[in-house]
Amino acid sequence: MAQENDSSGEPISKWEKFYDNIFLLFILGMGIPFTLYTIWGVYEIFSTPLSPLVN
Repeated sequence: MAQENDSSGEPISKWEKFYDNIFLLFILGMGIPFTLYTIWGVYEIFSTPLSPLVN
């Protein structure tokens, strides 16, 4: 994809380079949900009240 634009002499935009990098997209696709769900889970654990059986 990016190579086709190189031969025509048109400059390659930074977004095209970004979307052509499949490994970066994979890392972001796995890392962002992992981070958000981890933060959400920690928040849920600390915001849940203690059970009356603990006291």
